Amino acid sequence: MAATIELAQVSPQRSLLIRKKRKHAIQTGKRDHLKILERKYQQRWADEHIFEVNAPSPAEIAGLSPVEIRERFPKWFGNFPFPYMNGSLHLGHAFTITKIEFAAGYQRLLGKRSFSLTASMLRECQSKYVK
Repeated sequence: MAATIELAQVSPQRSLLIRKKRKHAIQTGKRDHLKILERKYQQRWADEHIFEVNAPSPAEIAGLSPVEIRERFPKWFGNFPFPYMNGSLHLGHAFTITKIEFAAGYQRLLGKRSFSLTASMLRECQSKYVK
C-alpha cells in the first residue's frame, strides 16, 4: 500500500506544498505494538488504581499521635522543577523527570505513600491552604 507524504518547501517568496507517492508501505508494526502495550498497561493502572494514593481516613488516625501516624502511614514527598518551554526539549529534561519518577516508585515499593509535585503546583497548593 502506497502512502502519500506531504512536504513543505519554504522559499523566500512563498511556501509550496509538494505531494510525493512512496513506492513502499510505511512500516508501523513496532509503533503499533508499543501503542497496544501502552493502552493495555494504562488500563491496568486505571483498574488497579496503582498510581492513586489516599490519605488515611479520620477513623484510621483517631487517637494516634503525630509520631504514631508517621510510623503507621509512612509517606515520601518529592519536588522537581518542571522544564520551562523557552527552548527545545532535550534529553536533559527527560533525565530530570525520570529521577523523581524512579525515586517515587522506589519509595512506593517500600510501602510509603509517595507524592511528587512541580514547584508551581506546590505554590498553588500553598496559596489555597493559606486562604
